[in-house]
Amino acid sequence: MNWTFISVSQYQNLLFNMQALRTSALVLALACFAVSMFLSIWLTHHAYNPIRHLLEKMSAIPKVKDRRQINEFAILDMTYAEMTEKMRSMESEASVARQAHVLQLLKGGDETAFHRLAGEGKGPYFLAVALLLDSEDGSPGGEDEELQSYACAAVARAAQHMLEPEGASVAAVGDGTVAILLPMKQSRPPLHVLGMLEELQGEILRTLRVSVTVGIGTAAQTYEELRESFDCAQSCFRQRFFEGKGRLFQADPVIIAVTEPSEAQYPDKREKRIIDAIKLQQSDKLEKEIDQWIKEIRDYNYHEVMFFINQFIGGLYKQLNVHTVKNRESADLFLGFTRRITRFQTLQETADALKELALQLCSLSEESGAVRHAEVVDFIQMYVRKHYARPDMSLEQVAGEVKLSRSYVGKLFKAHCELSFNDYLNAVRLEKARELLASTEDSVQSISEQVGILNTTYFYTLFKKHYQISPAQFRSQHAIETKKAQ
Repeated sequence: MNWTFISVSQYQNLLFNMQALRTSALVLALACFAVSMFLSIWLTHHAYNPIRHLLEKMSAIPKVKDRRQINEFAILDMTYAEMTEKMRSMESEASVARQAHVLQLLKGGDETAFHRLAGEGKGPYFLAVALLLDSEDGSPGGEDEELQSYACAAVARAAQHMLEPEGASVAAVGDGTVAILLPMKQSRPPLHVLGMLEELQGEILRTLRVSVTVGIGTAAQTYEELRESFDCAQSCFRQRFFEGKGRLFQADPVIIAVTEPSEAQYPDKREKRIIDAIKLQQSDKLEKEIDQWIKEIRDYNYHEVMFFINQFIGGLYKQLNVHTVKNRESADLFLGFTRRITRFQTLQETADALKELALQLCSLSEESGAVRHAEVVDFIQMYVRKHYARPDMSLEQVAGEVKLSRSYVGKLFKAHCELSFNDYLNAVRLEKARELLASTEDSVQSISEQVGILNTTYFYTLFKKHYQISPAQFRSQHAIETKKAQ
């Protein structure tokens, strides 16, 4: 086998230092662990620390050797909060500065701000846009002034956020109005800007539950033109009175051009019909007449319409004798209406309020009018019996005596007596004529004139129609009956 013998050793002698090796390895491992822990702690405090350097730059952390008590994460959180607050403050200050800039442009008297704006490279055209908060109760922006201020601020922020890419500057100018200043490259507002304004209306309505009316002014290149543009934008709000809330109105330079003024015609005949309907408690007819009255005045401009409304209220007050002590409740109704009249934002709101006022007056008239109506009718009957011989006796004359309108007196008299005023007057005259025919020898012409009928032919026709015999036949028949009675 060709084996070569070397030596012989016992097995236990081969591993005689195993325990010593194990102990040495364990000691070496512990020593390495201790050294690495010491190195890591030393490096943590003395080696490069980007977070520490960042904190030292961001805050006034003292550079001391013993920094074991410093909580870097707490300092970082506190510093971040301070920076956030500073940024918010800077943003608020910037917003206030922008608003002050817009207010100075639109309401101030200094052109410096406009020249500075034009020098920033914006323009060359500028457009003023006005947003008006619509309210449910009629007051500008709502009942609470503080709530109105919050709503204006929210609308201004929404407008700034949406239109900032277009270079817009936004400011709340008071009375529920927000002003927007837009630079443009052309004299007409781009279609996408109009779309953004409509989108802004919808967003405000969804988020704030407030409708907004938008008025767009004309393009401006000078400071004075910019002021005029904002005035035009605000004047667009008058169209809301006729067309309703939550709309977008654009000032047209062609329409703004001066036109020849036309004479405003007040619908006084319609007013008389409304007054008569109130006095006669005709509620259904009353609402229809007011609708027709509104229809007749809506083609005039805002100021003329408001003048007509005030004239109408004054006419009602006078014709219904509200100034008397007995009509204190009616006077309170008129006082409440006049206090609210400036808060009506649309013509439809005004029409509804007028209907409400008229119906309330109609209800009061129904409660107190029955006795007065009877008194008026009795007075008219007595007046006719006393003055029937006057040829000029007419419904207009009697209406003047009772200080009521002709149409109202005619309707009132017919409602109570079931015949017209003229029929009643003719009946009284014919009754007196019959008495004269029976008691005197006067001619038919003389008797006709004595009872106030100057036309003998007309008297003859009335007499025969009423009694089915002529005046001469009546006199002959009465003479025969008298002889028989004797």
